[in-house]
This record gives sequence, C-alpha cells and structure tokens, in this order.
Amino acid sequence: MENTPPPWVEDAFVATVAKVERLSQRIGPHFVHASVQGRYRPEPAHWWTAGFWPGLLWLAYGETQSSHLRALAESLEEQLDQALLAFTELHHDVGFMWTLTSVARYQTLGEASSLRRGLMAATLLAGRFNPAGGFIRAWGTLKEEGQDRAGWSIIDTMVNHPGLKAGACQRRLLG
Repeated sequence: MENTPPPWVEDAFVATVAKVERLSQRIGPHFVHASVQGRYRPEPAHWWTAGFWPGLLWLAYGETQSSHLRALAESLEEQLDQALLAFTELHHDVGFMWTLTSVARYQTLGEASSLRRGLMAATLLAGRFNPAGGFIRAWGTLKEEGQDRAGWSIIDTMVNHPGLKAGACQRRLLG
C-alpha cells in the first residue's frame, strides 16, 4: 500500500509556497511576528519567532530554487548574528531561531558558516540544562511583571530539542 497524501495536501503546499513568494515582496529582509490590521510589524533579531519567516523562505526555496527567496533567507540568517553576539537577549528559543535558519541552510546548501551558527546556538541551548533538575531552563534572570522566572522550564524548551539534536549530530560528523 502506497502512502500517498491526498491531493489537497499538494494543493495546500503549492498555495503556501505561492503565498510565501508574494509575502517576500512585502516583508523582505525583516523579522515579523504577527500582522496588525493586515500589516506585519518588524521585530528585533532576538525576538523568539525570528526564525519562523526565514524558515518558511527555506522551505519555499526548496520547492522553487528561487534566488530571491534564498537571498532573503541568507540575509535574515546573517542578521541573526546580532542576537547571537549580543548573547544576553537569548533564551530557550534559540532552537527555533537557528534550526529553521542556519541548520536549514546547512542541510540545503552545506554552508560552513551556517553549520557554525547552528552549533553555537545548540551550545547555548545545552548550556541552559539544569543537571540537578534534569531540564532546560527557559530563562535566566529575566524579570518581567515583578516575577523572577529564573530556573523555570516550559513546553517551548521541549520543542527546541531538535536544535540540540541537530547540533549533536553535526558535532559527531566534525569529530
């Protein structure tokens, strides 16, 4: 028995790729989180969803091989260097941010600089591991709304595990 998806799956994928291509003209090389009254508002590179737009660009590039989509995705990955180097703004979402950008680019194109970025992000995420509790901390000493959330773990830390796994696999390949 062949495991062929129903036709609507392919139709939905094609429509999604077309929408990413159209949105790429409006959004360009900016990190966006959500639309407000039909417009996307740029967010800083350290924002937790910064990897989502370039991740969509890499998925669409895989289908279209569009040099425009590739250039946008590469530009956004390079902009993420600001967050990586600033370091103190980072949190448990480094997995989202670099798995969808640097790891995707490395897996697609074999780009060495992307491999380094992905490994750096995986190292930062691994550094959040609390060996006494056996969990990954979501935040450090971040204080918002009068709450000290240092040491908390949330479901997002589990969703970021693929970033750690990708980093571990790449380290084994490097020896």
